Amino acid sequence: MSLKTLIRSYCPNIPFLRRSMSAAKVRSLKAIQLPEEQISKAENSEAEKARVVASLRERWNAQYDKVVGMAQAHYSKADRMLDDGELQDILFCFFAYGFNPDEYLSYGLKAANLEKRLSYISSRDTNVIVYSLNDIVDIDLFYDKWKTYERFAEYYQRSAMLIDKESDYTAFARFIQAHPKFVKKAVRLSKGQSVALVDATGVDDPSALFAELLEGGRTILEEPIVQSDLMSKLNETSVNTVRCITLKTNEGVEVLYTFLKVGRKGSFVDNGGAGGLLVGIDKETGMLITDARDEFANAYPSHPDHGYDFKGLKLPEWDGLMELTKSISAGISGISYIGWDFAHTEHGWVVVEGNGGSQLIGPQIVFQEGIKQHFLDIAESAEAVIPLVL
Repeated sequence: MSLKTLIRSYCPNIPFLRRSMSAAKVRSLKAIQLPEEQISKAENSEAEKARVVASLRERWNAQYDKVVGMAQAHYSKADRMLDDGELQDILFCFFAYGFNPDEYLSYGLKAANLEKRLSYISSRDTNVIVYSLNDIVDIDLFYDKWKTYERFAEYYQRSAMLIDKESDYTAFARFIQAHPKFVKKAVRLSKGQSVALVDATGVDDPSALFAELLEGGRTILEEPIVQSDLMSKLNETSVNTVRCITLKTNEGVEVLYTFLKVGRKGSFVDNGGAGGLLVGIDKETGMLITDARDEFANAYPSHPDHGYDFKGLKLPEWDGLMELTKSISAGISGISYIGWDFAHTEHGWVVVEGNGGSQLIGPQIVFQEGIKQHFLDIAESAEAVIPLVL
């Protein structure tokens, strides 16, 4: 059993230990961060950048190879060429700033100078934010999606159950009788991974389906969301959602960024990491104000599969959604930074899920600008576990 597991199990209410764990986590995230002087020097000399990247391969071989694989896979999905020079810069940006290859492509960092690169919050920065502002023990409320459902079931407004052991079969049989079509997802997931719509209508042997689901590990089954007609028009095969990123400050909860996630034709999920489209929202009015963008550096003024226009659409019951988001976030202790996904139904907005480690790639993609300084300015008054230093 690891030290972290022991502390979580036996010393959950000792603030000093929690802060120490958070600080250790942040130190580990920054372990491969390059010194500012080295970054500046390399940005002004391709020869120096090549030397730095070569030295990093010797010191951080596993991370180096992982980034190369990520870059090759992402550029292949984007149907883009990846030459040696760009791969070198991607590797440099990972070690220097913490950008993953999808961020590098989405933010247009290939042609960006030092100032622009520093203006963006990277994936590594986001993880530092998460473990500086959110308690390392309490955050499991969001990493475990079943815990999230149990805590906020009234805002989900749909039935769900957990498959965890053989004795869950009786409840499973009742559930699929009431909901022959259901959504299944792993208890711990991200970017829509493992989410699928299952149709058990006419299944001859429910026990075989149960065994298959159980074999996949702890799995949540949910009654499907029936979205409103307006949201369905955006893309009818996916439940299209709004991501609201909140921060609890000394003045109360603030909704920092909002954007819409829309799926592609035939896809059940809307996540950008799964090929979905992201659209910027004016958080004051609920109006869509940008073209749609994906995580492969493509922009679309209208949906590429069926032509539905995005700009100018006003999302329904917007003020109510903002009030709901703030209200839910305010009642959570130990967690200051949260990303909520909401779907709109004929009965109003419902929670799809909450994310204690919400990435900030979405708002930076849709508005094509870095938000680091804006975030840090607001975070000065945030309820932090340890001081936030990016």
